[in-house]
Amino acid sequence: MKKVIAFCMSTMIFLFSIANAQKIETVDGVRIVHNEKPQWRDNPKLSIEFVKQIGVFEGPDENYMFYKPSHITKDTDGNIYILDSGNYRIQKFDPDGKYLATFGRKGQGPSEFLLPQSIDIDSEGNLYVGDALKFVVIVLNSQGKEIRRFRMKEVDSPEFCITENNNLVVSILGGLIVRIQRENLYGLLRIYDNQGILIREFVKLSEYDRRSPLYILGNRINFTIDKKNNVYVSFVHQNRIEKYSDKGILLQRIDRVTEFSETTKVKNTINRFSISMDVDSKGRIWVMSLKRQPTEEEKESAAIPDIAQFEIFDENGVLLGNLPWDHDVNNLSGINPQQSISIRIFDDLLYVIDPATEMVIYEYKIVEK
Repeated sequence: MKKVIAFCMSTMIFLFSIANAQKIETVDGVRIVHNEKPQWRDNPKLSIEFVKQIGVFEGPDENYMFYKPSHITKDTDGNIYILDSGNYRIQKFDPDGKYLATFGRKGQGPSEFLLPQSIDIDSEGNLYVGDALKFVVIVLNSQGKEIRRFRMKEVDSPEFCITENNNLVVSILGGLIVRIQRENLYGLLRIYDNQGILIREFVKLSEYDRRSPLYILGNRINFTIDKKNNVYVSFVHQNRIEKYSDKGILLQRIDRVTEFSETTKVKNTINRFSISMDVDSKGRIWVMSLKRQPTEEEKESAAIPDIAQFEIFDENGVLLGNLPWDHDVNNLSGINPQQSISIRIFDDLLYVIDPATEMVIYEYKIVEK
């Protein structure tokens, strides 16, 4: 009997703590989670352990020297493909970080790039490279030979990820963000098939005065997908994370308490809430965000120390906790999104791509406590 009472009391305490940490409501069929406090409080259930660094800022082997690396992907054998944008190439490494091959070069011919900015791999092992100056997606086989290319209507600068059924989820902003000012633009994300045929568009634009810088910056997003083809969006300059089905239906909206105001509430101030995001194998949402807003002096610097963190949410949008990240963070001005730091997660490995400060890739292991 005492065990039963103790269990009931512990359950009530747990439910009470959850009730005080989140406020959850449903509006028009959308689950909305207002996170007040992290569920883990001061006792995180996860940690990240540094494994290795791929690339060097300076060294004798040019295969390890990147210039503006912008994106990475992995194949089923665990090989790592780094889009070395500034060198117009893809560098292939084995799971241990040993250099294997180089694909591509600068040019306008087959397997050549002018401004490569996004890369992913399909279920057949083909590499898709979005080229912002050619306005195309170039498809390479596993040996780096071009097998086809295609354009996507009204997408100048393809930034994308590939779903389990080989469709492309594409940001219409990319690097050339002026296209958002078109009157007929509906969604911030689009889904295309692997031939470039539009399937649907979704993620409505936030309403701002078109003359305001918020109309462009306020609609900037990071996005990713999970193994079920759900799409996750974190707004860079809004305190908002959203989850969509692969049909473009809004399922969930998430926010959290921060120490700074949203951009819509502070005149002439554009705060930043999200740097990058991804989803791990257990459906947890990882958002690289800011502990605080940078000072005016820091905004002018090349890199800012002790400002980044990982916010981790469960699949239901509950904020579990925060993990610090102790490297310098570059490009918080929002002027060039392609030079901003970003993350990718594959199984239990977290990768941080630093395109402008050290120009390397950091690999961490996600450890359950």
